[in-house]
Amino acid sequence: DSIDVLDVHYMPPKAFAALRSAADERGRQDMGIWQTEMANSPHAHFVSNNYPRFLYWALTNDWDYADKYKLFFFSYKSPKLSERETAVNRTLYQGDDLSPHGISLNTLGELLKGDGLHAYTAVHATPDLSPQLVTGKSGMEVFTVGNRVVASIHVGADIDLKSMQKDGSLQLSLSFPEIQPGQIDKIERVDIAGERLALAYDSMPGGGVNVAAPVSDKPGSNAEAWNGKSTGCRTFYVVLTLNTATQTR
Repeated sequence: DSIDVLDVHYMPPKAFAALRSAADERGRQDMGIWQTEMANSPHAHFVSNNYPRFLYWALTNDWDYADKYKLFFFSYKSPKLSERETAVNRTLYQGDDLSPHGISLNTLGELLKGDGLHAYTAVHATPDLSPQLVTGKSGMEVFTVGNRVVASIHVGADIDLKSMQKDGSLQLSLSFPEIQPGQIDKIERVDIAGERLALAYDSMPGGGVNVAAPVSDKPGSNAEAWNGKSTGCRTFYVVLTLNTATQTR
């Protein structure tokens, strides 16, 4: 009874599921699970490939008080020109400037800031994608917050890329059957560095909208340089901004 938090370091998202199951089996459904040291990685796609997977899992696993699930990025800051090679590109700040990790985290934070953050399920991807805790697997986590629907999409080597070829490029199709064309203010593709691209959409027979999003990042962009260096998964976001606050969950 003296244990209130299970704490791990440098574990993948699937470790949270294993610890939650073990705690629940022992009658400790309210026990918190924290990762008080994670990242320490030179790969700038770490935040985008890990954090949305953690977040979606937490939102769908009884996150009923603020401190139940927590992640602590290590470490916060290094000198602009570090004498320790291991610190370069591993922190959120380099000197007074955001590092690639910091920019990636800031991008995700801007997309998900606001009141009423929820997991969202009324969406279908072609090829088929679902939430995945294994960081090397393709997957998709979708959230609603404020007047936005935010899809976090990870495309890896386990997807048949030939099925995504359309008009000479790789494209992912997303269908939102519960969102009507009249609700939409704009739809954008947002890369992990925050660069935005406006996307067109089509009405679906019987209601809803369908949008095709390019998988590849803009050539020469930061996101193209940062994405997929370690696990092979490339992450990007599709954001629907609605003209009324989202009511669907």
